[in-house]
Amino acid sequence: MTKRALSIAFTTALLAASALTPSRGADMTFERALDAAKEPQNWLLHHGNYQGYRFSGLKDINTDTVKDLKVAFTVGLGGIEGGGRYKFGNLEATPIVEDGVIYVPDGWGSVYAIDVSSGKKGTFRWKFDPAIDKAWAGDVACCGVINRGVALW
Repeated sequence: MTKRALSIAFTTALLAASALTPSRGADMTFERALDAAKEPQNWLLHHGNYQGYRFSGLKDINTDTVKDLKVAFTVGLGGIEGGGRYKFGNLEATPIVEDGVIYVPDGWGSVYAIDVSSGKKGTFRWKFDPAIDKAWAGDVACCGVINRGVALW
């Protein structure tokens, strides 16, 4: 088989495999972001919507039920270990929630996917660690290393 024929066969197989792989039903799109209010169970954007309302459309918590709120569970993230002149990674992020999974970064930019769909505990699905050189970043960052959040797309 020639190089060209092998290349064509590989590309065809790759395209066929891609076409047969189902995409998620809830892929993030521009239209979905514009209509975030149609999915009040999710928190798809930093402020909840493009208008920046920062409140949920869910009705379960109101002035009568707020007194009954309590901590259901906690999960410990990393990202507090120090590096350089500014010793700690700071977090100024709003978690993103989609279909029972919270996506949240730690102060050094690692991103966690935490399944909270049970309502009884948080289970780590995965963690992405960008392997930040903490000593370097802590020395060159103006006013400390700060992570301001994640986004879906």
